[in-house]
Amino acid sequence: EIVMIMMIVRSGVSMTASHAVLHNAIQNGNEIAERLAHGIEEKFISLPYIILPHYAVWRHWMRMDAPLTFSTTIINMALFYSRENVANIILDRGANLLLTDQYG
Repeated sequence: EIVMIMMIVRSGVSMTASHAVLHNAIQNGNEIAERLAHGIEEKFISLPYIILPHYAVWRHWMRMDAPLTFSTTIINMALFYSRENVANIILDRGANLLLTDQYG
């Protein structure tokens, strides 16, 4: 998926990114995340992200046998993965800072 996006970007074609594509780029540490943050459609900026934590995370930290899902914001997710530059781009694009995740 990321390879295809990189090919589109390199070709100079205008593109708009969905929140799922941006989420994957942030999570995987891809440099394309900054470009995607600039190109994401406004309607996706304030949508909640549903995250399924990796088995090792929820099993070790939460001592649970069943997977959990988390709902969070794009800014929280960018900061969680140390992508401050992506969070700043989203803030500059008018992200709603009053948007809450499942923990407030």
